[in-house]
Amino acid sequence: MITQTKRKTIQVNRSFPVEIARKLEAIQFPDLAFLLDQIPETKEEQCELSEWQIQGIENGLKDIEEGRIITHKQAAEWIKSWDTNNELPMPKCK
Repeated sequence: MITQTKRKTIQVNRSFPVEIARKLEAIQFPDLAFLLDQIPETKEEQCELSEWQIQGIENGLKDIEEGRIITHKQAAEWIKSWDTNNELPMPKCK
């Protein structure tokens, strides 16, 4: 359980190795509570996370093989247009 106090500190009710705890304390991340919540607590959670990541990679590779892609240029132009008067529509996969 992670709670954020009024003094911009975070209490973490989990155990971490000392080296990791020191690194986490040094992070100046706006949403450290969210970041810490993503760290698996058990081996089962770690396996589920790994399976989810592998499945995502496999899905992405399949999309590439089947031509469901957009170019870097298309993505960059779309992102650069955000918050402008001429915002582009999201690129469509080929």
